[in-house]
Amino acid sequence: MTIVKRRAGQEGVVLYGPEKAESAATDRIVAECAGDGGAVTLRMWLNEHLVAEATDAREPFGPGLAGVHAAPEAGKAVRVRFESFALRPVRG
Repeated sequence: MTIVKRRAGQEGVVLYGPEKAESAATDRIVAECAGDGGAVTLRMWLNEHLVAEATDAREPFGPGLAGVHAAPEAGKAVRVRFESFALRPVRG
């Protein structure tokens, strides 16, 4: 898992990782993005285990400016299929 901050046409900035994570034939990924006081924290779970967390306080992206991109390790193939996808506000 790697968390990268990237703007179109610019080099990405790694905020977390790369870090190996245990994987299964079918994985469930949950991502949470929450802002607080000018910083944004992104947390990612893989199969119910927290595997990545990063806080960005340097001009973080606002609502509607972030997304998810799936990519394989170098030289490996990846297949991504969303069986369900939900966006909802984080409740504290």
